[in-house]
Amino acid sequence: MFSGGQSFGFLWTADRKAYYSTDLNLDILKEAEDSGVRWIFMYHWGFVDLQDPVLLQYLEENYAFRQMAYLSKGKDNVVYYIILEKGEGGFSMEDLQSWTDGKDLRYKDYDLNAGKIKLYYVN
Repeated sequence: MFSGGQSFGFLWTADRKAYYSTDLNLDILKEAEDSGVRWIFMYHWGFVDLQDPVLLQYLEENYAFRQMAYLSKGKDNVVYYIILEKGEGGFSMEDLQSWTDGKDLRYKDYDLNAGKIKLYYVN
């Protein structure tokens, strides 16, 4: 499950199936899970779906963080995307910023029209 049209090309090249939703809710998620979906890739603009307390509780109880990417804005980190895997559960959106503590921080440089940025990520 993922949250952006540009991801179709990536998935096509990787020979992977996906289920697309711009308005994620528990019914859509369970339908995707019934089709074998185990992973959720969510850009920051999809976080609005996590304001649904029923969906958020289900994700927190049934999914685990596998990767997070963010942009550093001075003292703050702005989360860019998260990747979740169905299984053990136990993540909390409340703890998202501290999830990087003690982990090996990596980054990738990207050249954009507005200049170069560093996208940091943690597995």
